[in-house]
Amino acid sequence: MKTSLLVILTLFSFRTYSQMNSYADSINKYRREYINNHEVVRDSADRNHFKFYAPESRYRVKALFTRVPDSSGMEMMTYSQKKKAFLVYGFADFNLRGKPCRLYLYQYRKLMNDHA
Repeated sequence: MKTSLLVILTLFSFRTYSQMNSYADSINKYRREYINNHEVVRDSADRNHFKFYAPESRYRVKALFTRVPDSSGMEMMTYSQKKKAFLVYGFADFNLRGKPCRLYLYQYRKLMNDHA
């Protein structure tokens, strides 16, 4: 009985570790591809400035995306202190640590027009 329980717990632990590891692996793979194929920052020297936090599975969420049709848009100040036109693309609703959250998603108007 004890041996069976130990085997089951070991398999469960291995499966849980594998799932967490595959989550981190998939995040890291996405980040590598994002940096290598970035459409706006084309200079590879500038890409060295991208910084990311380590993947943390406690912050993995499932979200409900809602598209927001927005024709007027708005201007936002960017990190470089320039005003640029953005459209509200949509929002994602999710729960984080038991609290409901809403994340608004914006589309840079110039990139939208460049890819049209």
